[in-house]
Amino acid sequence: MDLNKLFGEDNPNEKKEWKEWKPRPKLVPILEAEIVKYNEARKQSSPTLFRASEIGGCDKKFLYKFNGLTEEIDAKGYLTMNVGTAWHELLQTYLAEHFVSLEERLYFNDKAGDSSVCADLSGSYDGELTGKIVGQEKNILLEIKTTGVSNFQRLITGKGQLSNKYKFQNTVYLHAKGLDMTIFLMVNRNIALTDEFMELNPDLDVNPTFHEIIYRKDDAMVEKLRQKITDRKLHMKLGTSPKREKVTECSYCSFEAQCKAEHEQNKILAREAKKSETENKKEQEKLAKAEAKKNKNK
Repeated sequence: MDLNKLFGEDNPNEKKEWKEWKPRPKLVPILEAEIVKYNEARKQSSPTLFRASEIGGCDKKFLYKFNGLTEEIDAKGYLTMNVGTAWHELLQTYLAEHFVSLEERLYFNDKAGDSSVCADLSGSYDGELTGKIVGQEKNILLEIKTTGVSNFQRLITGKGQLSNKYKFQNTVYLHAKGLDMTIFLMVNRNIALTDEFMELNPDLDVNPTFHEIIYRKDDAMVEKLRQKITDRKLHMKLGTSPKREKVTECSYCSFEAQCKAEHEQNKILAREAKKSETENKKEQEKLAKAEAKKNKNK
């Protein structure tokens, strides 16, 4: 590392007594820049138009990227993804001997259990477990999801629930595999619960790091997936954009400013259109009355 760059203006040109020198290093911005650089160089494209991990997310965000806008991800965003990937790889290593398959790429088709034809939507599940339960041989998928401590605490107290984005993603895998159940292993990135939470819930006996949620395939979600694909393709063909929906993702989306500005502009246009429609209606009524009066006087 270039120490001149690290210490910047705190690095004097002239020789100075080492013990008297009080520098302020600039390591953090250098590190953040390297995090972004490292991840940008390793981005991978999807083999299909849509990815299972994002199909349940914001349609406007997808269309922004489809139309050539670049999603700006900062060091914090990349680190969050890196930590999630590390957790996945670590837990998959621990559970390796229990899996019959893992990270298999699946394609969403109309026919359940058919993953032989490349469709518009694909993704890879985390692991597949098998065994005899309730008197029959069954295969169940495992999905690992890391989350912040606040959301984790809501989940373990029943105040939170599995996000629709995760349900959409997992429905892709269940449908493609012809299976009907998944165990979601929710992982608290903080590992421990907060002191405040423990004080409010002194008798709560839970694992502070892992929480399991059972999810069963919902045929209604399959239909919603098909509709999502249809709607996105229509917007892509017409060059239109869906209505803005305020969701949690908006708070860290790099397109938020543009999306909000478009939403405000659309509201103005809608008001002007309504005003124009009202004025035209009044004018038509005025003309109709005038015509009626004219006919009456004949």
